[in-house]
Amino acid sequence: MECFLRHIIARHECDTRAQLKDIRVPTLVLVGAEDHISASNLSHCASSEELAKGIPNAKLALLPGECHHFFYTEPAAAHKIIRDFLAEE
Repeated sequence: MECFLRHIIARHECDTRAQLKDIRVPTLVLVGAEDHISASNLSHCASSEELAKGIPNAKLALLPGECHHFFYTEPAAAHKIIRDFLAEE
């Protein structure tokens, strides 16, 4: 439990948004369109949108109808998005 709590505290205290503009590699941000879980003031979906906007030329991919565990619930769809992104690069 102690390690988990340290992780949560570190996650909330770390803000690297100012560094996003420095990322210069092709970036795919993949999130479930219904992932509205929030441990902070932003849901995973909203924070993924912010992440994609902050990284130059990033691609945001939303998996329709999916939440946080799309790699388990829709692995074929997630893998296709990743393969297509890699093929573009």
